[in-house]
Amino acid sequence: MLPRSLKMFLALALTASGLVVPQSGASASVQAAPGIAHRSTTSGGITTPGTSLALAKPAGTVAGDVLVAQVANRDNVATTLTPPAGWTQANVKASAGLLKSWVFTRVAGAAEPASYTFTLSAAYRMAGTISAFSGVDNLRPVDTIDALVNGNTGTFTGKPVTVASGNALAVWFGVQLWSGSACPSPGITQPAGFTEAREDCLISPANGLLYDAAYSQLGTPLAQPAWTGSSPFANTNITQSLALRPAGAPIAHRATTSANANNVTSLALTKPAGTVAGDVLLARVTNRNSVTATITAPAGWTLVNEKQTSYSLHNWIFSRVATSSEPASYSFGFSTALYLSGSLSAFSGVDTARPVDDRDGQYNSSSATFTLPFLTTAVDGEYGVWFGTQVTTANPCPASSVTPPPGFTEVLDGCLASSSTGIGYNVAVSQLGLAGDQPVWTGSSAVAASNLTQAVTLRPAAAVQVADTYASAPVTVGNLWDGLNPDGSKNTAIAQSVLYQPSGLAASRINPNVQYLHSEKDRQTMVAVNTGTAQVVGKYTVTIPNVFDWEDIATGPCPAGTCFFAGDIGTARDIPKPNGTSSVVRVKEPDLAAGETSGTLTGDYFPYTMPGGPKNAEALLVHPVTGDIYVITKAESGISDVYKFPNPLPAPGTSSLLTKVATLTLPTLAGDINYAQLTAASIHPASNRFLVRTYRKVYEYRGTPGGSFESALTGTRVDLTDTSEGQGESIEYAADGSGYFTVSEATAAPYALKRVDRR
Repeated sequence: MLPRSLKMFLALALTASGLVVPQSGASASVQAAPGIAHRSTTSGGITTPGTSLALAKPAGTVAGDVLVAQVANRDNVATTLTPPAGWTQANVKASAGLLKSWVFTRVAGAAEPASYTFTLSAAYRMAGTISAFSGVDNLRPVDTIDALVNGNTGTFTGKPVTVASGNALAVWFGVQLWSGSACPSPGITQPAGFTEAREDCLISPANGLLYDAAYSQLGTPLAQPAWTGSSPFANTNITQSLALRPAGAPIAHRATTSANANNVTSLALTKPAGTVAGDVLLARVTNRNSVTATITAPAGWTLVNEKQTSYSLHNWIFSRVATSSEPASYSFGFSTALYLSGSLSAFSGVDTARPVDDRDGQYNSSSATFTLPFLTTAVDGEYGVWFGTQVTTANPCPASSVTPPPGFTEVLDGCLASSSTGIGYNVAVSQLGLAGDQPVWTGSSAVAASNLTQAVTLRPAAAVQVADTYASAPVTVGNLWDGLNPDGSKNTAIAQSVLYQPSGLAASRINPNVQYLHSEKDRQTMVAVNTGTAQVVGKYTVTIPNVFDWEDIATGPCPAGTCFFAGDIGTARDIPKPNGTSSVVRVKEPDLAAGETSGTLTGDYFPYTMPGGPKNAEALLVHPVTGDIYVITKAESGISDVYKFPNPLPAPGTSSLLTKVATLTLPTLAGDINYAQLTAASIHPASNRFLVRTYRKVYEYRGTPGGSFESALTGTRVDLTDTSEGQGESIEYAADGSGYFTVSEATAAPYALKRVDRR
């Protein structure tokens, strides 16, 4: 990628020469919508009547892809078709007598077979395709599906479907009775706007089939037109149309508020309507005629960008992740009385750990053009937010102060009316496509005056995968060693000096494919581990006041953005702690990409007590959205109580009395006191289910779909795959919920990192 300064130079040069840089949304720069992508499609058929059809796995298929199979049977519509294990029937359609077609779906696992065999109830001719798609919602892959039989025609008329999800992918299948000694050309032609994935035929002089698979990227959710294909032959045909739901909800703008004030030292911005916990708020605040003034943001706001003109305008942009108890408004204070204006926007579907990806701003002197440097996005599907601010002497405000860039949707056009100290301002948004350098976003106004142009790109929240079934056996990712001799051989002593008797796992929220793992008891050491290789990529000392029995770790939101929480919650074989108090320490996550791979980490100390006195506990939970902290006790009886911290937390160092919110009863086994003792737990990223483990077993508690974590506390307990570690004391979901990891608390290295994938 070009350096920003060079990109800006090129942009200005193009503008000066009259060569217009394409704007976002213009035909010259339309990018593919984010989300679902077609990997490949395979096909096959049997010309001799038989009862089974094997279709090869599409090339490039990986775990998490969604497979869509279409299988057609010639000559008997009374037959039934049995798919291989793990496939779900999405649709079946039959003509009056000779043609029947099925559609099935499957979420690919980590170990897919080379082919899939579909079995017919009687011997007839069959043909079909399998297509693989990435970026599909694994929980509910099919948004909608329908089919239509067309008798004795060369027109493949589809039945209109209504798509509920934005950026869905339409998949179209056409199959037709046909006879011939070689595949015809042309065969079936897919509907207009569709890309053909596979066209094939089942050759037979009397009992052949033509079949076709195609796909098309959709945009806004709405009723779709009938997707119609064709062939040169007037024979019975079936069309089946479905829409695949993209993984992860795209970012959406909820609402924007604004405020103006004259000659004051603070500006209050009202919380946007509909704001909920986990939304990301962007505040833009402007002062007129004092660029040296300083601003004080309310607690919990982070400065994103600051820009000023030579003397007339000074702009700040701040961000904040909304919690479950937001105030009705936010007051921004200033060092002197000023003319002020501002806006506040709320967005859903944003990555709360790293909401802002790129940002920049530019001062444009005495200009009606609002020019901005290029921005560069790191991931597909980001969201652009554009801010334009200009000095104005309009009183009253004009009908339109600022016009946003082409391709952007205006969400606010405002003005601080004044004949000498006015401010015109605008907020606009745009869904972006593929990652990379974005075009220059240029706005305008009707007058030439000093203006400030600013923009940020919001990073979409990672797709969360929820599974009802898991692999029957774990995969050993690798053994954790943290030290090497000079010749490269493993050194157990060095390894154990950093990591000893690991007792807790926590998925990083900002470092991709990283889990934190810590030592137990009075050790204060922690490592960051790559979940794909089991290699240690960071090692730290964590300062825990009065550390006695560090038993578990969790990650979650915090005022600093994202933190890990260290639970000094055990009682060391039920020996009361010296001061009778347990604690949780909250520490800002290290940023590996910024070079924070070692050192001493310090944070806030939150001591607590439990009703009735100290209780042994080894499981710590932090809610991924609300930040609620839970501690679960450990007992040989299998009866474990769940306690909750107050939210918001008290001042660091102030003790909290926890509240009991639930009781979990785990099965016991006669003669094995370790069978039911709860040693670790983890909340799913979707928030409505959680894992618990004992030394011998792994369970998942499942709440209502889309429900709260509290619904899981009284939900269904399901046995999951145990990783057979003997003394299992660590468990954590993958960051996207696609599986879970465990590590055994052995007394000596190596420590095996194991993974269980969802199915």
